[in-house]
Amino acid sequence: MVLSGCSADEAESKRAELQQGIEDVYFEARPGKRVQLGISVGAAVFPQDGESYEALLATADSRMYQDKSRRKRPAGRGSKSQEPHTTPLFPELTDLEIQQAAAGII
Repeated sequence: MVLSGCSADEAESKRAELQQGIEDVYFEARPGKRVQLGISVGAAVFPQDGESYEALLATADSRMYQDKSRRKRPAGRGSKSQEPHTTPLFPELTDLEIQQAAAGII
């Protein structure tokens, strides 16, 4: 998404607003099983973050992956353990059910 004339603070506000709007949406993966949606977003501001399309896209992409990494961390987990989080996001649904729901096969 391109926001013309948007400052870094405004871009951050829009990013947070977009994420919250998506998190308010639920997807019914199968009858009776709703899954909360979420997105990861990265922003880059011209010219502070780059003066070319490629530089801006690379910065936004890097920030999106940082956001994705932050959002995947389980809440309340201390920094003592370096083990990766392996608990499924939706333990009540199988991987096949999630894939079928994403493909529109319910």
